[in-house]
Amino acid sequence: MIIRKVEMRDAEEWVRLKNTVWRTAYCHIMPIEVFDEQDRNFPNKVAQFRERRLNENGHIGYVVEDEGRIVALADATRVSFYEYYKGLGYADLGAMYMLPEYQRQGLGKILFDRIVDEFKSMGATTMVIGVLKDNTRARQAYEKWGGVLDSHEEKFKKLDREYDEVFYIFDLREL
Repeated sequence: MIIRKVEMRDAEEWVRLKNTVWRTAYCHIMPIEVFDEQDRNFPNKVAQFRERRLNENGHIGYVVEDEGRIVALADATRVSFYEYYKGLGYADLGAMYMLPEYQRQGLGKILFDRIVDEFKSMGATTMVIGVLKDNTRARQAYEKWGGVLDSHEEKFKKLDREYDEVFYIFDLREL
């Protein structure tokens, strides 16, 4: 397996992986219409990916390749995209997705550590991760990795439905 920074050529595989993982990770939380909408918006999401400048201006993106296929990804920003945490100066691990057959092998922790190291090199001292409240599997991982559940919560909206989102805080000086 190879862990490397994301490149523009990864756009379609990145979006496809995200859509696939959403279907498995959130199938017990969201209705199938959410996933169908994502599939219909595939071309737009690929275009949006290509418009973003990954690995520049505080954005960080990594992929894990196995036999030439992307099986996991991580996307982060030096300044949180959540207004609440942006004002506090937090870095943000915005997304980490992995195909189910690659989970529970330590790859998530490796990606997490890469992001943490990047943020530390940028001078960040605190990082936030937002996660759907009902996503217990991800929450368990974040707690295991040293995240502290914050009291702040927000609503995540998808197709006119709201889902509770909670946040884990990481003191990067302790990691």
